Amino acid sequence: MNSAEYAELPSAQIWARELDAGRYHCSVSTMYRVLREHGQSGERRRQATHPAKAVPELVAIAPLQVLGYHQARRTGQGIWYHAYVVIDIFSRYIVGHTVERAESASVPRS
Repeated sequence: MNSAEYAELPSAQIWARELDAGRYHCSVSTMYRVLREHGQSGERRRQATHPAKAVPELVAIAPLQVLGYHQARRTGQGIWYHAYVVIDIFSRYIVGHTVERAESASVPRS
């Protein structure tokens, strides 16, 4: 199972190829058990390594430098309302809000 020709194949395909070649060593479940006992039961193919991405961080040192935005959809007497809230990240005060009957992309920008 560790030969170069089987390096990237799953255990079921290794078992089938060995069986086609006239060699029967064990069942597929036994192959999986042996791989698991040796710590090789994970992905057998080479995996791409992705560079770590920096998490964007917003820093406010005074009020009104960074604003957050939240939208909620609520119902009242069978009618849906869209509530928009703008929050100052530094002071955590609500600096603006509105309630609309229909959702609109232009409301948060105004």
